[in-house]
Formats: sequence, structure tokens, C-alpha cells
Amino acid sequence: MKQKNDLRTGQFVKGNPGRTKGTKNVRTLQWEELGREITETNAARFNEVLGRLWDGDLADQVRAAELFLKMVEFFKPKLQRITVPVEPQPIIPPLLVQNGMAKIPENWQGPVIHLHREIIGRDGKVKE
Repeated sequence: MKQKNDLRTGQFVKGNPGRTKGTKNVRTLQWEELGREITETNAARFNEVLGRLWDGDLADQVRAAELFLKMVEFFKPKLQRITVPVEPQPIIPPLLVQNGMAKIPENWQGPVIHLHREIIGRDGKVKE
């Protein structure tokens, strides 16, 4: 087997690419396996307990709902709400300019739309 680390420095030896992209860490794989074992082994028991609580009185049903929501949150985490502060901006209508016939004020901050009328003949050339 090829040596991975330099014995003196502890750094990777040249030519060792390390873990390939997309490959999960060994501890991640172990954690996922543990989670699978726990959920598969205890899923039937959990469903049985939830079933008994759902059949009970109102307090038991509330407890069953709380347990169910906590369990679902483990598998499907809640999305966090965020608020983005937005400062109101004044709405400035566009200034329409047809064939250069409008005088645009120097301090105009709104958009300017230039309209040009062209007549194109059958030959594809612009007529004036």
C-alpha cells in the first residue's frame, strides 16, 4: 500500500489526491448508518405509541401531535423566516420622447424612452 503522509511532517505525499469530490467523509457515513438503524429499529414502536396517544383524550392527542412534529422536523427541518427591510422608493414615470421633440430637464431622474418612427419600404430601406 502506498504511503499517504510524510512520516516527518505529517503532510500528504505528492501524488495523493485525497478524497474524491462528492465522496462523503467516513464519520458522515457512520452517522447516517446510525440514524438509519435507529429509525428503522424504533419506527414501529414510535408508530405504536403515537397510535395509542391519538386514541386517548385531548391531552394525549396534543402530546402525540407535538411528538409527531418534532419527529418530522428531524427529517424535514423548518425553513427560517427572514424579513428584508426595504426602503420605499418614489415611482417616477418614464418620459416619452418622440423624434427628439421633448426637452428633457437636466435633473430628470426617471427613465427616458426614445420613440423613432421609421417607414421601411419593400426593398428593406428606410424612407424619409
